[in-house]
Amino acid sequence: MKTEYRNFSGYILAGGKSSRMGSDKAFLEINGKTFLQNAVEILTPVCEDRIKVVLNKEQSHFIEKLPEALPYIFDIFENRGPVGGIHAALADCETEFAFILAVDQPLVTSKIIEKLADRMLESDPDVVIPKHESEVLQQLCTVFRVKSSSSLLEQLLSTPSNSVSVLRFIEALKSIEFLHLDSSDELFENINEPKDYRRINH
Repeated sequence: MKTEYRNFSGYILAGGKSSRMGSDKAFLEINGKTFLQNAVEILTPVCEDRIKVVLNKEQSHFIEKLPEALPYIFDIFENRGPVGGIHAALADCETEFAFILAVDQPLVTSKIIEKLADRMLESDPDVVIPKHESEVLQQLCTVFRVKSSSSLLEQLLSTPSNSVSVLRFIEALKSIEFLHLDSSDELFENINEPKDYRRINH
């Protein structure tokens, strides 16, 4: 592992209600591993043991299913969706950079994580985000500079308006770096419904 990678921590967003799936997506399986275990393995080459899972406070039943060695934190701003999970991660992070990875993106690879980390170290932006040729931004597989992004998101979420989205937050940052990818969008496919899950396990 590169010495510079010691400045990265990883956070797995698992606080969604999984209403369309009908069961916790974190414990669905792919290649003999749960989505949660898979996400930990994806982040480990860069983040090593600096990985936590972000939950909402209604997921008390979820905690007993977690691997014993995996720490967890809760959303601070409740019922704000993924942007609330990102805020909790940035508020908790003690390293310079924070990786955000949604638990329901099981096809992402460690190679992508390493490329994002390397681009952050090379270009020194506030955020690095994958971008496909189709111009689609992968908002929940990103790496943030904690110091500059945490205070901004705190400010956005503290306003009376409830319309803060992940994209709005990212676009408000001063320096955005894109990791241009040629690979298929399927690499970042979100598994939201049973039909999505069947497709990746065919």
